[in-house]
Amino acid sequence: MNLKDHPGIVLILLTTSVSTLISIVMVVNGVLHKPFIDHYATGLTITMFVLWTVTTAIATFVKPWKFVGNGYYSSWFAWLASYQLLAGAKNQVSKVAS
Repeated sequence: MNLKDHPGIVLILLTTSVSTLISIVMVVNGVLHKPFIDHYATGLTITMFVLWTVTTAIATFVKPWKFVGNGYYSSWFAWLASYQLLAGAKNQVSKVAS
């Protein structure tokens, strides 16, 4: 499979990698009780939501997962998880927006 012929897959791999890295950093920050990432948590949360919104829209409405299957469900589950993370941080997001 040539990735140049499947830009949706490249976007999915990129979003998954960035999302995993952000999640690991946030979990390590919570475990160590170090506030080194707290200052950036709101921006990271918004970034994850925007990434998954774009990726899910492209992956499920354009290509490669126009039909229901594992990739289709996992994309929507990741979008829902990023939405829940954003909803949990809505007080900080309101501060950033104003």
